[in-house]
Amino acid sequence: MIQHTVFFDLKPDLTEAERADFERGLRSLADIPALRRIEIGRPAPLPKRPVSDSAFTYALYTWFASAADHDAYQVHPLHRAFLERHSSRWTRVRVFDTELAEAAPAVTQVRGLHHISLRSAQFDRSVALYRDTLGLREKLQWNMNGRRAVMLDAGNGGIVEIFERDPAPAGEGVLLHFALKVASTDAAAAAARAAGCAITVEPKSVTIQDSEGRGAYPIRIAFFQGPDGESVELFEEVG
Repeated sequence: MIQHTVFFDLKPDLTEAERADFERGLRSLADIPALRRIEIGRPAPLPKRPVSDSAFTYALYTWFASAADHDAYQVHPLHRAFLERHSSRWTRVRVFDTELAEAAPAVTQVRGLHHISLRSAQFDRSVALYRDTLGLREKLQWNMNGRRAVMLDAGNGGIVEIFERDPAPAGEGVLLHFALKVASTDAAAAAARAAGCAITVEPKSVTIQDSEGRGAYPIRIAFFQGPDGESVELFEEVG
């Protein structure tokens, strides 16, 4: 695995709007398919030590399954567009490329249950029940193939996801899937595959755009089928 790390020193006279635009540009890189994982950071508010170096404005951490994926990322149109738009905004860039050992077994990477997903033929009524009556907080709302979808936060890390649908055929349940929050979607999918599970959706990066203006939600997901046919989503937050 290849880790590609970039430290950006932005020009001190940039406006807040220009800095925000630069950060949006970094987040746009999450849509490049070759990426296995991406994270963006700023200097941590920790006591300064003689060996620490916080002389940067933004840090970009990216992971690739192979050197070929890294090379594909470098020439992707989204990466080239980022460079063209933002390269005039920094005074210095430092790049570190590292070859990493294999990831730990996926069982050590599961961080909890991320959400349970329902499909509802009465979308407005379902949202009203869980959000307005029971008090779940709306986290995201978006459209997928002309149908509405919403994530509702139940607190303590629990989320109920609801997708709008047509009335279900007789005998078909409303539970669509459940999602495990993982540190690495790719590593967990590889472990599920090795255990004999069918991967129904290969690992991919997705950015959900909230229709209510709350910003982008970059994630990396995959799906596999469990021993009894259950649909399991592997859900990695990358933003």
